[in-house]
Amino acid sequence: MSPPPTALPATLQRRCASSSQRLPQTLDAGDAVGNINGWINTLDGAEFTNSTEIRDGLISLKEQLQANPLDGAAIGAILNDLGTWTKAAAPDNAEIQTLGDALLAGGAKLTSM
Repeated sequence: MSPPPTALPATLQRRCASSSQRLPQTLDAGDAVGNINGWINTLDGAEFTNSTEIRDGLISLKEQLQANPLDGAAIGAILNDLGTWTKAAAPDNAEIQTLGDALLAGGAKLTSM
């Protein structure tokens, strides 16, 4: 479990806001892994609601994206978890809610195939 809820650090709020404003419709798995590595580094040592779950979920997502063949259902399930955890991390932040919604939408598409 993550430590007790604390506010999202300002640098993380800015990165989430930036990401939610330029959400791609598609993303190459290799490009995604590079992006995920950046998020994992950003979350190292973070202490806010679901920070540990989000970081661990990103590590799992990265592993799935490097698998051959790709398992869409597994990737979708991880995206759903990440979306849920992201939204819970900052329920009053519109940009983070948008990012969480995008993760959930991507997860839903992959799990319904």
